[in-house]
Amino acid sequence: MIIDRFIKTVILTCLLLLTSCAGQVQPDEPVKITPVSQLLAQGNDKLQQRQYVAAIFFYEQVIEQEPENTAAVLGIADASMAINNLSEAGERYEMVLENEPDNLRAAEGKGLVYFKIHNYEHAIEQLTKVLNIDDTRWRSWNALGIIADLEGKHEIAQQHFNKALSIDKKNSAILNNLGYSLIMQQKYAAAEDVFREGLNYEPGFFRIRNNLAISLAWQSRYEAAINVLKQAVKKEVAYNNVGYIALLNKNYDIAENYF
Repeated sequence: MIIDRFIKTVILTCLLLLTSCAGQVQPDEPVKITPVSQLLAQGNDKLQQRQYVAAIFFYEQVIEQEPENTAAVLGIADASMAINNLSEAGERYEMVLENEPDNLRAAEGKGLVYFKIHNYEHAIEQLTKVLNIDDTRWRSWNALGIIADLEGKHEIAQQHFNKALSIDKKNSAILNNLGYSLIMQQKYAAAEDVFREGLNYEPGFFRIRNNLAISLAWQSRYEAAINVLKQAVKKEVAYNNVGYIALLNKNYDIAENYF
């Protein structure tokens, strides 16, 4: 019958379509996993560029593949400390030290966390231990220098900063701290020289520019101080800040004029 023939044709057509579709189904492609070495390199690169959140992103991917990868754990710790997530940094450093008690990078990091949370007694103890093993770690010398300055031990502080500079002589952060230590001893001309050297290495470093202006103002070189400061802040702020030091210098007419 015609109807039977029609039904058979429809069924045959459907079978052919199903067979065709089945033939086109492809198995799921395997997920491509980025190699650990590549992720570590990307994390290290971002850390070097001070892109700390991005660095943590790549290190975390390493941890997903290798939960106890020391380099990645330390990378997360260093990046976390840089963005002041100190609890996270401390936990990561401790994690490394549990498995590798002699890891100096983790030991120094632990000391620097103590320093940042103002636990200076433990910071001194921890960082001194590190330096007794390896005295080429400038961050430890720098932190100990700042602590010494806070305790009024300025000569000792300068010894620490100079030791740090002997390891990394173009480090503007160390130079800034050394210069400020000299300001606290009222050695303004010497401080000026140190700040200018630091500014040569990092012209956009606001703190060192501000401190250079302060050292100039304390020498009563007010216009020079304003010219330095105006490159970083609004001129009204520059005049106000320099005017305040003129006031402390008892140059009242100049201070009033700047205000």
